[in-house]
Amino acid sequence: MRTVEFPFQGNVYYLCLNGAALFEIYEHFGTKGSVLDHIGGNGKKPFLAVCWMLSKLAEQGELVRRFQGYDHGTFPTEQMFRTMLAPLDVPRAKHAISEAYRLGFQQEEAPEKKRVDLGLLELQKKNGTGLTRARYLHLGTQFLGLSAREVLLMTPGLLSDLVCLERQRRGIKSEEVG
Repeated sequence: MRTVEFPFQGNVYYLCLNGAALFEIYEHFGTKGSVLDHIGGNGKKPFLAVCWMLSKLAEQGELVRRFQGYDHGTFPTEQMFRTMLAPLDVPRAKHAISEAYRLGFQQEEAPEKKRVDLGLLELQKKNGTGLTRARYLHLGTQFLGLSAREVLLMTPGLLSDLVCLERQRRGIKSEEVG
């Protein structure tokens, strides 16, 4: 889980939007609109929402860090933020909450493995060439004059046949095309 650092009053709180925080936010504010709608504006209601969300996201961030093996920190309370949050701290707090929200919904991806296009691999074996995806697209778009969408929807075998027919039509004898 990713967290957002929120330095405040000499402490650093780590805000985390995980499933537990999200469902507590839904329970507290309801599910209509975006979670961030509740902290928009400049009145008392958005201010109280900021304080509540800060305490909830900081609590979950602390629990995540404990689970990850970090030393135990304290849980800030909503009352502490209501009392200690200065007017100039509110925009910074809103930004930190927004960033935690973004990270909470951002999908964590494993290190990308090299993808293998089995159709291209088969075509490489058949023709004995080192046809890459870029070369495949180049042949379809530049040599055959097709759109990238048409080329991507086409099987490698069909593209190979069309290239052979186009070579014959143009009278090209060389294996290197485009």
